[in-house]
Amino acid sequence: MAFIGYAIVFLFRNFTGDGFELGVQTLNGVTRDNLNALNPAIMHYIGHLHVATAGFIAATGIAVAAVSWWGVRRGEWWAWIAAVISRWAWRWRCPTTTAGPSSTIGSRTLVQSTSRPSCS
Repeated sequence: MAFIGYAIVFLFRNFTGDGFELGVQTLNGVTRDNLNALNPAIMHYIGHLHVATAGFIAATGIAVAAVSWWGVRRGEWWAWIAAVISRWAWRWRCPTTTAGPSSTIGSRTLVQSTSRPSCS
């Protein structure tokens, strides 16, 4: 349910917020109003991305709720497999440590900096 609540907040803040995202008021000193004055098409595109992201977050929340309420509670094997695979996929996408300037799995570069990725 937290996913769905956050999606509603994310969508609402797209139309009413003064920053780019939660906690991001400027991008390299450029405010939302400055960027809109410079190129309104970019702000429209950013708004479009926020709406799409809110929809994805809500869909993920609905899927997690459905698997939890009907699959895992009944002990269905497909629900347990889905839960394990989704957790594995998240860990594969978001490593918790980096080994030098880039981390790789096979030939895929995951991180292009020496900073530690944030995937919570």
